Amino acid sequence: MVPTVRAARKGFGAAALAAAALLFGVALARTAWVTDDAFITLRTIDNLLAGYGLRWNVAERVQAFTHPLWLGVVTLFYAATRAPFASALAAGLVVSLAGAGLIAWRYRHDPVRAALVLSALTFSKAYVDFSTSGLENPLTHLLLFGFAMVTLDSSRDSRVPPAAAGALVSGLALTRPDAVVLVLPALATSRYRSTDVRRLAAGLSPWLLWEAFSLVYYGALVPNTALAKLGSGVPRGELALQGLAYLGDSLRRDPITLVVIAAGAAAGVLRGGRAARALAAGIALHLAYVVSIGGDFMTGRFLTPALALSVVLLAETGLPSSRRVRLAAAAGIAVLGLPFARATVLSGPTYGDRAPIAVGAHGIADERGFYFAYAGAWNGSPEPGRPTTALSFVRAGLDLKAAHATIATLDAIGFAGYLAGPATHIVDTLALADPFLARLPMVRRAPPPFAAPGSDWRIGHFERAVPAGYLATIATGEDHLADPALKALWADVALATRAPLLAPGRASAIARLLLRRPPVRERPPYRPTDWDELLAIRPGELDARYRRALSKLASDPAAARADLEAVVAAAPGHGGAEVELARAELKDGRVDDALLRLDRYLAERPGAAEAMLQRAEALRMRGGFDAAEAAYLEAGRRAPNLRPAAWTSAALLRAHRGDVAGARELIASVLSVTPRYEPALRAQQALRAGP
Repeated sequence: MVPTVRAARKGFGAAALAAAALLFGVALARTAWVTDDAFITLRTIDNLLAGYGLRWNVAERVQAFTHPLWLGVVTLFYAATRAPFASALAAGLVVSLAGAGLIAWRYRHDPVRAALVLSALTFSKAYVDFSTSGLENPLTHLLLFGFAMVTLDSSRDSRVPPAAAGALVSGLALTRPDAVVLVLPALATSRYRSTDVRRLAAGLSPWLLWEAFSLVYYGALVPNTALAKLGSGVPRGELALQGLAYLGDSLRRDPITLVVIAAGAAAGVLRGGRAARALAAGIALHLAYVVSIGGDFMTGRFLTPALALSVVLLAETGLPSSRRVRLAAAAGIAVLGLPFARATVLSGPTYGDRAPIAVGAHGIADERGFYFAYAGAWNGSPEPGRPTTALSFVRAGLDLKAAHATIATLDAIGFAGYLAGPATHIVDTLALADPFLARLPMVRRAPPPFAAPGSDWRIGHFERAVPAGYLATIATGEDHLADPALKALWADVALATRAPLLAPGRASAIARLLLRRPPVRERPPYRPTDWDELLAIRPGELDARYRRALSKLASDPAAARADLEAVVAAAPGHGGAEVELARAELKDGRVDDALLRLDRYLAERPGAAEAMLQRAEALRMRGGFDAAEAAYLEAGRRAPNLRPAAWTSAALLRAHRGDVAGARELIASVLSVTPRYEPALRAQQALRAGP
């Protein structure tokens, strides 16, 4: 009888683990996506394989990526396929499944325990979202799983194996440098013998070698992204308040993540030994760090490393073999996870419909919600490629390539920067990839979109103004900056990032960049980019003419249109210029001209949603209401961020034709996602007042 019961329990455990593993795999597949930031790394990889080196812009050595080890992993996939989206996606899936496999192997003798751990991860929106995305989270999770297991295995003599610990810490530092905070207490409280120091140093050597390489090659010890974000000039108190808002946002959208983190830390303190308590201290320290820097603009992204450590602590110390305890844990996971299951196991092709409301009150975004319609693997889009051309960032990159732009400014540099190609030097106004602007404070200006309440900045988006003379300096390689302090900074930055590695004076310039204070400490007022400065040097710079046209559309429409016409004449298919000219033609009543222009452009890029929306306007003005409605609906289907405007217009056309019920249905669909969209609310009131 007893063997039969044991066999039954063993069979149940194996079935539970198989079901949990299958659920995890299905969740990853259904939610698989790649974010804009991942393409920052992919542009660097593309330049590396093209022979330009580990560079974002070909002209300068800048570490625009945070994660050298993750870059290496993605490079393996990209070198084999030269398919950017597939490479980033495959890297995330393979490493995430490896992490799940490590959990299953670790608890293979207690499969119910493994099933509970995998279930908790599966129902965490943050964990599943960033198990793909193209960012480094999967590798961070895998390394933390390994470190926690090695640490807890060695807890009997309070001695973490030094070589293994050093290697795993090196991996963490080369994947996500601030993740080292999670393991510092465990390292600090471990008892090392004198003979262990060399082994620890050997394990840490990859990190130390990278730092030496970074200092010589880039002229910096930290990624440029750290300089851009940690040197923004925002007061610490404001950042801390934003960090608390980050935790609150996670608790609202994805409660299971913080609950499991808290439970894991508590289990480590209350039920674990020295090593478990040290890991719990690392979790607390990391949460404090996340709050201190203001969190992130991607909801949950900075919390998944603590979650990875917490689930191991829970599995090791907080899940006794009691059947009641395990049933309670399973019930807790279901209660916390199922109300939010649309974000994980039940998330499907329509998750991209959330794009219009992806960004919350404090500028914290459901990043997958925004990008899934354009860069989700299984998002239902008819376009074969990802990201789709319905996304404005994709159109911007293709426009830069069409215009043969040699210099451009961008504030979303991932998709657009990669698609523009290595011939375009991107001046990143958020400074993630710009070594000069990263050393300047962000600007003061009217609150940008999605700014935190009462502030004039959005977390992770610290805008810099382009100083007078900077574009001319980039274009010529000669100093055209007007400010003496900026001239001195540029001299050092140019030596560190552009001069040969052994150039005279380069070492001194690097030392000054490392040791001196920033030349400008007060946040300057916003300064619009002076495109005439660049055009005076390079009159044929088409993207500069396009940007100048956009800045003059309201003040000098005739001059703006002349610039737009010149851009289209020299670069047919420049989507931004084509759409703006079509909009101007519609304003002048030249409907047929606008339609001809838009039809020609859409024949080349049939997925361009902005052009579809303008075409719908043109058809409506010409009286083709059926065709206009179809165009409005298609534009909204392709680009959910355009959907509120497009589908509200389609609803008004339905009402105009007497289909009031159909109009109400469309308005209800818009308001179900964007309940405060004023044009839809006004249309709803008008429809209620009608017959």
